[in-house]
Amino acid sequence: MPAARAASKPPVAKVAEAEITVEAPKDGLPEFKNIREKILYVQKNIEVEKLGEHPQRKGKHLRFEDVLAEVVDEYLNKLDLITTIRNLRGTHSPAFDQGGRYKPSAFIQGTFVFIDVATGEEWPIEVSGEGSSVGGSDSTRIAHTMFAKIAYLETFKIREENASRFDPDDAATLIPDAVLPPAEKSEAEQKSALTLKELTDKVTNHVKNNDVPGKAVNKEGTKIAGEGVEPKDWKQDARVMEALVKVLDEQVEQVKATGEVPDSWTEA
Repeated sequence: MPAARAASKPPVAKVAEAEITVEAPKDGLPEFKNIREKILYVQKNIEVEKLGEHPQRKGKHLRFEDVLAEVVDEYLNKLDLITTIRNLRGTHSPAFDQGGRYKPSAFIQGTFVFIDVATGEEWPIEVSGEGSSVGGSDSTRIAHTMFAKIAYLETFKIREENASRFDPDDAATLIPDAVLPPAEKSEAEQKSALTLKELTDKVTNHVKNNDVPGKAVNKEGTKIAGEGVEPKDWKQDARVMEALVKVLDEQVEQVKATGEVPDSWTEA
């Protein structure tokens, strides 16, 4: 009598490694039919405390880090919503503040998209952001921060009463406009004021034709601009460059008259 064979098991379906699995609904959350209901749920329930302070404004504003923590940690992650950015484009505009410092602005715009992981449904919103900083090294980063912040504020109807939503979130790390007040100049001095390019050319001439060491230029410029300000930034600041030209003019005259080389030249 032939031996009984074990009942064959049904084939096991293989799951692709790249397949995304979605967890069961979280405890305490209602069931949502679509992404619109998830967005509305956040709008009705979200609260973000104003903790940001600006040295030149009264009241407090919403910092991006607080908005991000509340929106992402408390809602998007729990609702299985992710975000992406599409069609991002931007421009840079040169500008100077009232003190004559180079302070360009960056402007970006694009589509900020919320995506429901479970269904693939999307919620797009057109957003723009703008930022500026002395020297320009932080302008683009600030613009991106404002871009994302505005997307969250507009989508989830988060309101700010005491401050504009465009307040910089890291104002304490930026150089306020009031640090270098505009210098009072006579009418003659105003007429003879040099452009940034002309000032740069004068510094270059001292290096090429008057044997001023390049390191001495950076040392004197940093001394004028203040420790922590990078040469690439203060070299775009007309007031720093103007003061630097004056210092180099005096040093070159000293060398020609006495033959004595300034300490900054030898230390460089």
